[in-house]
Amino acid sequence: MRLGLALLAAAVMAAPAAAAIVVDGALDAEYGLSIATQANTGSSFGPSSNLNAGHGVIRDGKLNLFIDGNLEDNFNKLNIFLDSQAGGQNVLDSDTDNGGTNPLADVTDDSGVNASALQKQRGTTFDAGFEADFMLIIRHGLDQFDVDFVRIGDGAAGDGGFTSDTGSGTIFAPGFDRSMNNSGTTSDGIMVGFNNSNSGGTGFEFGIPLSLIGNPASVDVTAYIGGNTHQFASNQFLGSLPGGSGSLGSDGTGGFTPGRQFFDLSSVTGDQFFTVVPEPGTAVLTLLAAAFAGSAAMRRRLG
Repeated sequence: MRLGLALLAAAVMAAPAAAAIVVDGALDAEYGLSIATQANTGSSFGPSSNLNAGHGVIRDGKLNLFIDGNLEDNFNKLNIFLDSQAGGQNVLDSDTDNGGTNPLADVTDDSGVNASALQKQRGTTFDAGFEADFMLIIRHGLDQFDVDFVRIGDGAAGDGGFTSDTGSGTIFAPGFDRSMNNSGTTSDGIMVGFNNSNSGGTGFEFGIPLSLIGNPASVDVTAYIGGNTHQFASNQFLGSLPGGSGSLGSDGTGGFTPGRQFFDLSSVTGDQFFTVVPEPGTAVLTLLAAAFAGSAAMRRRLG
């Protein structure tokens, strides 16, 4: 038993180290196969706003997340929710200005309306078992690329973000402040890459320090494209809506409700989220460490 574990450990440790993932909006081979793919053949918002596939791996102390897709240059939003720790919201609450618990994310939308993205999405229900802890809001318009990062349920927290014409940079978000910093180290914040060329293997990429999201062993992710004022959801979700689905709209059925965008994913067939886990080598080493620890404990008990 001990010899077998030792040989397996030696084999894993002797394997060539994987190359570093470059966060630039282009898919690296280190992600491996996609975890989620789009069942709908076409985007209800048109070919310039679509999500094709989701990739992810936990390694090097980060949640490395890649969303294959693109956003039209009209301030359509890519909304990404992370379930990375115990608790969270299965049904989104209101924001603090309206008696709720959520921070004022994306406070002024692109129509000039002073209303939080989370306030507009109050009542949105995720799949059973998915409880959102963090949210990323990605916007693209006028050749500008913006990102907000918020902690769900922490009304005292603000958001961190950056504005970039090139689409790549780092959100320095320790403390979840609202400032857009241009200094610091990549260990402090979220690395972001954006490639909107609408070709295979390009899109949105993130390197999120695990320390910012609760040091999880795995992370559930749900992502979708919505309109530029958080009032109308497309049919582009990862995990995917069933094939042939149209826009969910403002009310989950394709209708429009001014000032609102809410839907119930628990009533939709399948899971509209995917799970990111550690890369195989990391997982094997974790199991080996547990096995060695168990073996040592057994030897101590047996004398």
